[in-house]
Amino acid sequence: LEEELRVLRARENDLRRGVEGVETKMLRGGVEVAEGLTELRRLWEEIIDVASAARVREFERSLLRGELDAVKARVRRLRRRVEALTAKAGELGEEVATLRAVEEIEEEIRVLELELASLGSVPPNVEEAYAKYAEAYRELERRAEELEANRRRLVEELERRVVLWREKVEAVIADIDEAYRRMLERLGARGGVKLVNASNVEEAGIELIVGFGGASPIPLDPYAHSGGERTAAIMCFFLALQAHVKSPLRAIDEFDIHMDPRNRDAVLEMIFEMASSDVGAQYVVITPGPLTRLPDNANIIVVQKVRGRSVALMARYAPHQH
Repeated sequence: LEEELRVLRARENDLRRGVEGVETKMLRGGVEVAEGLTELRRLWEEIIDVASAARVREFERSLLRGELDAVKARVRRLRRRVEALTAKAGELGEEVATLRAVEEIEEEIRVLELELASLGSVPPNVEEAYAKYAEAYRELERRAEELEANRRRLVEELERRVVLWREKVEAVIADIDEAYRRMLERLGARGGVKLVNASNVEEAGIELIVGFGGASPIPLDPYAHSGGERTAAIMCFFLALQAHVKSPLRAIDEFDIHMDPRNRDAVLEMIFEMASSDVGAQYVVITPGPLTRLPDNANIIVVQKVRGRSVALMARYAPHQH
């Protein structure tokens, strides 16, 4: 039992070091927030399990000590009774005045002897050993209470961090929602971006809402929106995300599939505007369709497949391109 408790405590220490490692990585940006929080939740759930198992083992040990206390008390009672009877017998002499039959007394003596025999020999240092284990038990009990208090504090800290995560995500979603709405307006549509299941980090997600041609905005749905409408809405969302993307290179491949010419031109114009304003990144637009109203600082690369071979040609080169 003591070995199990030692193993459980060692496992708990390892898990706590794991929590510190994950928190350090999150603070340094080594892992994504959602991934870090998932790992923290897993570690804390295992810490709770390990702590619970330790409390169960401590409870089992307390039961064993309780049985030891009961046996010890019974031995003391029997000894006191024997000593009292012996002293009384010595005072009264050989003959004992009693209304009980001798056979009854002898039977009781045999019963008592059997009870004493069942107890076995009691070591002379049992009280010292009991006091030692009682002190150890009190120390373990104190540590268990401290562990429980630490667990409560850690759960509170985890909940606080979840709240902080939700606030940060909601702020980012609000910024994306504003940009998404502006881009949809340029396509003659209305809509928004909202965070769903925000109370659950593992199940949280983003829902796109859009309505074209004066229709009421509804969640993006393949049964309610055409292929071109879905593509246009998703492109507006992707473009709204770019302000929160840290990458020197952005590539968009065949974004205009299923789009009508009007929406295609509007989305292309938004891409070119974003590429011109974002001096820290280069944008690569891949499309099988014609390119119109290109900005002056855009490079054009034409890829043709002739007889099973793809050939790339620089159709226009613009230095200092964005």
